Formats: sequence, structure tokens, C-alpha cells
Amino acid sequence: MNKQLLLFFILTFNTILEGIVHAQVNADSLFSIIEKSSSDFKKLDSTLLFVINNTDIKKNEERILKSIDSILDDEKISAKDRLNFLSQKGILYQKLSRLKEAEYFFGKAYELYKSQSCIDCNPAFLTNYATIRNNLGNKSEAVNLMFELLEISEKKQDWEVVSNAYYKLGVFYGQIQKYVDAGKYWDKSIEISRKHNYKDLEGSALQSKALMFMLTDKEKAEKLLLESIEFLEKIGNQYLLTNSKKNLGFLYVDSGRFDDARRVYNDVESYFISVGDDVGLARNNADLGFLEIELKNYKKAIAYCKSGVDVLVERGDVNGARDAFECLYYAATEMGDYKSALKYFEQNIAYRDSLNKQEDIEKVTELRKDFEFEREREKTESANILNIEKEKTFQNYLALGILLLSGLLFFAFRAYRIKKKAAETISIQKAEIEKYSQINENLIFSLSHDIKEPMLGVQLLLNKIKSEDAYLQKAAISIGEQVGSINSIVNNLLQLKKASSSNEIETSTPIEIIETVAKVTQALSYRISERNIQIINQLSDSDTLNLPISSKKLYMVTLNLLSNAIKHSPEGAKIEIYSTKDGLFIRDYGEGIDPTILDKIGKEQIDKTDQGSGSGMGLMLVSNVLLGSGLKLHFENVLGGGTLAGLKMDAE
Repeated sequence: MNKQLLLFFILTFNTILEGIVHAQVNADSLFSIIEKSSSDFKKLDSTLLFVINNTDIKKNEERILKSIDSILDDEKISAKDRLNFLSQKGILYQKLSRLKEAEYFFGKAYELYKSQSCIDCNPAFLTNYATIRNNLGNKSEAVNLMFELLEISEKKQDWEVVSNAYYKLGVFYGQIQKYVDAGKYWDKSIEISRKHNYKDLEGSALQSKALMFMLTDKEKAEKLLLESIEFLEKIGNQYLLTNSKKNLGFLYVDSGRFDDARRVYNDVESYFISVGDDVGLARNNADLGFLEIELKNYKKAIAYCKSGVDVLVERGDVNGARDAFECLYYAATEMGDYKSALKYFEQNIAYRDSLNKQEDIEKVTELRKDFEFEREREKTESANILNIEKEKTFQNYLALGILLLSGLLFFAFRAYRIKKKAAETISIQKAEIEKYSQINENLIFSLSHDIKEPMLGVQLLLNKIKSEDAYLQKAAISIGEQVGSINSIVNNLLQLKKASSSNEIETSTPIEIIETVAKVTQALSYRISERNIQIINQLSDSDTLNLPISSKKLYMVTLNLLSNAIKHSPEGAKIEIYSTKDGLFIRDYGEGIDPTILDKIGKEQIDKTDQGSGSGMGLMLVSNVLLGSGLKLHFENVLGGGTLAGLKMDAE
């Protein structure tokens, strides 16, 4: 096996191994303490952390999560305490090797940490978060998090956190084969750990530094690893001890000492089985697979690697899955099974690419730039609106001055000035119309945004209001209808603006009519389905009707007519859409229109008491769109019930 690749595997394992220690205390007594300390967040923090680190977390997972969630629901909890308990959920899932869930809660803690409400929060959790991000393939972001942690912790002189950060940086840099930098970071971690008596961190850095010599001096590497094993046995750190044994196994495989390697791997396997760490066991099986490849036992190698790959993929362990697929690829290639080898190679490459990608930091930078650009755009937009208003005032005064001057010269140059003045007036009016049109467009879009956003908030709030009080239910429904009406008016304003500013040809062919009606039906499909309405579309390619209106304006008109038909149709009813030589029509089977307001529709605002609901604003806007087009709105009550509404050729 390639030596650089071998060292990568070892360093990868260093970032994933987390000890699950056997229960050493009575968990029930600890949970009893937690229940009695409901408001003492400091005591709850230390007790829960002790439970996570010193009890059977698989057995107690549900009780731990219930306790943490209960604390997070407490309104009295500070931002600092909330961050601590979010981090504890991340640590719990990290120890359970459920990396995606761990990433989620550490991410929530990081969001809180970066907020203004968490200025005095402890950043130590960033070490765990960076480790998880690294294991899931986001190396650049992991390194960035560690540098952020170092900058803060060195200022605070929190040397244990600083030592751990240097150790992790060494591991991360070692994985990308920056061994000189990795060695410097490990030396720094060892120096700080010895000065402040951090035995566990010293052991971690010592065994990692030993790995560097595997590429150049195997004897020295073995000596250092054996010394680290002896050191870790004395301090009683079982998970670091297991890590050192794993590294020793790698060294034995690379040195051709296969029996020694198997003995070490068997010890590691026993440990993972005893603590119930299925991810650690899956990774160890991949290591045994590489051992069997060296022994030319390719079928055994495939069996070992296959036994763990599903677990690694399911848990999101990118590093572990990559190693397992690497093992399967080598074994299949040696067996001559090139079809399977190609499949495993493609899967290995996919995970390898995810480990070395640089897009994460670039995406974060891009999002920040987008935010800054958007903020600057809003400032510029406000300044432009102010400038437009100033320019408009100036132009008004200028126009007045020109008129006064024209009056003084009128008698002297009457014939000449009349002709020239007319041309100037037309030019000025055209420019003014264009400017006012742009201002109007900005105003409409701005108003629509400012109105729709709070209305959406009201709708979401109404959806969450649950009450058995009939009066409140009725009020909520009524408010919802009013909000819906406001949103409908805003949408109609936007559609009117789009239709008015369109440069489309003011004619819709039969094919365009069919396509526009189909788009409208699709846009209203949710409401149609919700009310179980049957749409009978009788339009066909053989129709000869041409309408003197653009497809965008036709869309707006048809959307309003069909929306009203759905609104006033009973559930399960049918609605017919058809054309004649006179126009396009929509026929519903509802209650019909009150004869007293039939002639008002589309011409003036209608009181809600007259119509039942809605102000008729949408149809008034539609009528304005049709002015000068040769079309008009047509409404009539049909014999047998229902309403016929449509676009009809204006005979006048």
C-alpha cells in the first residue's frame, strides 16, 4: 500500500475515534440530581456532562435527551447556558458516532455563539465542531474553525483549549500531507501540555508525532508508539490507548509483520465490541481488509470491508467510507473482478473528492458578499429615489420657466413658437412619462414587498392559532379572508404592471390562447384540487378565435375570471372553458351574481355586503387593462344556475 495513503488512514482514524466508557456510576442517582436541580444550570451542565462521559449512553440516550430538551425549553436559560446544552447534544451524538446529528447541534451552537447575545460564551465546543466537519469532508472549514478558536483562547490564556486546538490542527494538516506544519503544531501541543500537566493531550500529540516517522524511520516510529502505549496505560485513557494500538497495527502491516498486526487488530476489535461502538468496529474491519489484501486473501478482504461500509455510509463518516471503498477496490482488482473494481473505484473517488473540496469556505464567503451587496444595493436604491424626486421638482420648475419665457416671446414669434413648443412639450412629456413609469414600477414592487411580507406573517400566525372558542375560530377565519383579499389585490397590481410594461404583440393566436389557459389552470391547480373542482377545457387547435390582447394581459384576465369561478363554485362542481367567434368564456355552476351589482362588476368598487366577499378590485384592474383593446368583460347569470364570465369582442 502507498505509504502516504497509509499515513492518511491513520490520521483519519485519529479524528474519529471517541471513547464510549463503561458505566462506572449509578445513572439513576445522577438523573435524580438532575431532576432536583431544575434551575441550577451550572450544576445541570456538569452533571449531564458526567453522565455522557461516564455512563452507558446507548442505554441512557433517551433520558439524556429528554433532560437536555427540558432545560432548553426553560425560558429563564441564558444564551451562554443554551450554548453549553446544545454542545452537550452534539457531544452525545458524536460519542454515538451519529455524525450528521452531531454536526446539526454543534452548528446550532455555533450560530448562537456568533450572535450578539452570546458575547461571553465558551468557544471550547469549536474543537468538537471542527472535528465533525473534518470527518464529514469539510477540511477547509475545520481548519478555519480551529484558527478562530486559537485566536480567542490564546487571548483568554485558556491553555487546555489551546493545546487541544494545536493537536487537532496537526491532525488536519497531516491529512493533507503538510507534515512539517503538522509536526510544528504537535510540538506546540506537547510543550503546552507538559507545562500545564495535560496528560491526555500530551498522549494524543505524542502518538500522532510518532506517525511522522512511519514514512522515514519505522524503528523509531515503533519505539515512540510503544512508549505512548505505556504512557496511556499509566494514565488510564482507554480510547487513546486503543488509538495507539491501531497506529501500531498500521505500522506492522507496512513492515510485513502481519501476525503482530492481526494480534493488535483483534485487541482493538474486542474493545469496540465491549463498548458497542459500531462505527469503530466498521473502521477496524476495513483495516483487517487491508491486512488480508497484503496476505492475498482477497475474498476475506472483501468480506471484512463490506461488513462495515454500510454503517460508515449511513452515519455519514466520509473518511471511513472512503477507506472501505479503497479496500474493496484493491481487493476486486487483485481478483480480476474489474466490473466491481470500477464501481468501488468510482465510489472511492466520490468520497475522496468530498474530502478535498474547497467549496465550503468559498460558499460562506460568497454568502457574506451577497449579503453586503444586497445591503449596499438597498442604500443605493434609497438614494436614487431621493435623487429622482429632486430631479422631478427641478424639472417642474424648469418647465414652468420655459412656459413663462414662451409667454413673453409669444407675440413676437407666435407662429414659429407654437410649432416648436408643441414638439418640445411632446418630448418632455414622453421623458416624464418614462421616468414616472419607472418610479411607479419601483413603488409598486416596493409596496407589494412591504405589504405581502407582514401579511404572510399574519397568515402563518393564524395557522398556529388553535382555540376551541367558536368566536375566536370565526375571527381567525375572517382575518384570514381579509389577508387573502389584500394579497390578491397586491398580486393583481403586480400582474397589471407586468402586463403594462410588456412589449409583446397585442394579439393572441388560438395556440397562445390554449397555452395561456393551461398556464392559468396549472397556477390554480392547488385551489382546484382543494375544492375538488372539475375543469372541462373545450378549447382545441381547430379554434379560429384571435384575441386583440397580449398573452401576458390575457393571463391576468383569465386568472381573475377562473379564480372567481372557483371561489364561487360549490365543492365538487364543474367549470367549463370554451371559445366562440365572439370571445373566450368561463361558465361555473355556483349561485350566480346578485342582479343588483351585475352591471357594477369591473366598473366600480363593490361593497363586501353586496357581493359576499371581495371588493372587485381585481376585475376593475382587468377592465383597465382591456381599455382600447376592442375587448370588454362580459358577465351574465345563466338559466339553470351559475355565471357566464368572459372576454367578449366589443361591438361598439
